[in-house]
Amino acid sequence: MVDRTGQWLGLLRDSGFVGEAQPARRSGGQDAVTEASSVIMQGITKTRRMLEQNRGVYMALRGGLEEQERDALDTAVRGFITDCGQRIDDLKGMVRGRAGGGANVQEHRRGMVLSLLESLDALSIAFQGFKAFRVQRAVASRQNFSALAGLGTGQGTGGGG
Repeated sequence: MVDRTGQWLGLLRDSGFVGEAQPARRSGGQDAVTEASSVIMQGITKTRRMLEQNRGVYMALRGGLEEQERDALDTAVRGFITDCGQRIDDLKGMVRGRAGGGANVQEHRRGMVLSLLESLDALSIAFQGFKAFRVQRAVASRQNFSALAGLGTGQGTGGGG
């Protein structure tokens, strides 16, 4: 597994969407599964918070983000979601491969994975709203252009008669 947390946080930081991130500190009692789960959840939480904080400027019709900034945000979030999904899959493998601690520990580990999947799904749904906005905006722009050109009324060139 390639750890890309630093890369996506750097992209988000460079684009001004998040501040400096503090690396997760391993406490003495955490096992590798718990530590990995914690890091993944922190990334999901930060990304979700970043989307919520930038919703207004992202969706502003005037005075909001430029298209290049929206593209950068979309690329960073899409990359994080993909990477995070892979990390969760890797974590599932870790959980299956870890014995010990008893049934309660195994159930707890499976519960952590389930919680991560639900959180990633919620992040994906929130991101879908951002992408839907861009699609709606593109459709409206085309409709406005068509109306201005007379294409929507059949009065433009080749509109028939």
